[in-house]
Amino acid sequence: MITPAVAEKPEWAGKGKGAMQAEQTTTKMEEQAEQRKEQMEERAEQERVYAEEQAEQSREQMKERAEQQREDAQEERAQRQERAEERREKGEVLKKEQEKSSKHQGEKPKGLEKQKTKKSEQVQKELDKGSEQGQKSRENRRKWWKFWGD
Repeated sequence: MITPAVAEKPEWAGKGKGAMQAEQTTTKMEEQAEQRKEQMEERAEQERVYAEEQAEQSREQMKERAEQQREDAQEERAQRQERAEERREKGEVLKKEQEKSSKHQGEKPKGLEKQKTKKSEQVQKELDKGSEQGQKSRENRRKWWKFWGD
């Protein structure tokens, strides 16, 4: 009898096609799962960095707005002061012009000046009337317009 020759089985022999494919698919699935996990971690890191950048930009914009508002307020204050100064100067100029015009006219004094001159020229008619005591008090009495005048 002849003995049959027995060869060694290859590695895949006896496992069947299904077992080998299952092993290959599980390793592929594990690799894909690992890749997805790495991608998700990368995406999370990118989103975190993006959020930090956005927050920094927002802070800078707020600082810029605040600085701009301060500058605008200072400019507005300066403009108001300039306008007030202009009004004061205008008022002073108008007063000086009115004083000059009233002094230059000379012929016809107006308002209080006219009244002041009239009252100072008036004579107290009742000086010599009444009792001696009344006469003495009237001599010492000053008229109201002389308190502010000469």
